Amino acid sequence: MAFIVPLWAGEAVGADPSQIGALLATELVIAFIARPFAGRIADSIVKWLVAVLGSLVIAVAFGVYALSDALVSLPLAFTAAAITGIGSSFALVALRAMVGEESGRSSGAFAKLLSAEETGTWASFVVGLVFLGFVENYALLFVASAAVSVIAAAFLVVARPRSDFVEISTKPEVNHAPSASANLTSRLRPLMVAVAITSVAEAALGILLLLHLQRAFNLSIVGIALVFLPGSIAAAVLPTYLHRFVIRFGRRRAVVAAAAMSSVFAAGLAFAESPLVVAALWIATGVAWATLFPIEQAIFSEISDGRVARSMGLYSAAGLFGSALGSLLGGIAYDAFEWQVACVGGAALIALGAVITPIAMNRADIADHPRGTSTRATAE
Repeated sequence: MAFIVPLWAGEAVGADPSQIGALLATELVIAFIARPFAGRIADSIVKWLVAVLGSLVIAVAFGVYALSDALVSLPLAFTAAAITGIGSSFALVALRAMVGEESGRSSGAFAKLLSAEETGTWASFVVGLVFLGFVENYALLFVASAAVSVIAAAFLVVARPRSDFVEISTKPEVNHAPSASANLTSRLRPLMVAVAITSVAEAALGILLLLHLQRAFNLSIVGIALVFLPGSIAAAVLPTYLHRFVIRFGRRRAVVAAAAMSSVFAAGLAFAESPLVVAALWIATGVAWATLFPIEQAIFSEISDGRVARSMGLYSAAGLFGSALGSLLGGIAYDAFEWQVACVGGAALIALGAVITPIAMNRADIADHPRGTSTRATAE
């Protein structure tokens, strides 16, 4: 969805750039509202079933996108964006919760999840380009995407252990009392602030870069995606290797190192004179995020008090809020300041995250090394 929706859904219905941005904003707002609810529901019933239903809802969304292309209907495209926000919330929150339950046995579980997510992102872009080159039909692209979502749902059903095929009524009861939810939210609040700040920095830097590529280098939408693509591939390949660094040196040092590296390269963007240089710098930024995001997800999983999906829902909501705010601030900064000043401002925001995240980890009493590992352990 990361490439297909902004690149091709808007093109299919003849939307201008502002309308494409509004499509993404619609999906973002709906997802922000839905994710905490998705977490509560996934904790109440079998998580793989919630993930299956979410995947099927995504398939429906792509079907509506196909219909919007056939009818050249922008309102239908917005309907599809809203459905996507709901489906992705249930699918991703439940999947992350499932991975969170595995993270006690494999400390690198979230690193593997990020690798899989990023692989899907860049692969969809490449396959989508090839697909359109042969069929030149957006509706068929969306139908194929819907089919892939159905296959994902079927895979979830087939891949789950037989022990998970239980009656919902036999699922262990989770404490959903208001006081328990309030206590979890209170403990997670410092970390949610840290995640939101990190997401503000990521989104602001991303929108600054997108606008600069579009206006300063006159790149097309596909050309812009090609600049981002190497960073996405790096984020797909490197997380499990970077997790070894986390195990060896600890989470706090890894967070500071990742933020420092991203901050330096954000400042370096101010002096990038070609799309190739920008692409190279963005790879380094992708490496930094590939280090940081699995740490954040693992931390939220560890202090969830048995409500992993609820915790993942709050994590996702904080990230979406930060992304929305960062996109807004990035756009304002691009118009209000010189490019170099905006980049330095983005670098400073990332550096702020490097300070706040370790403080939040200390307040939540987070172990410096992933559970089940020692400084001599290696990622599995």
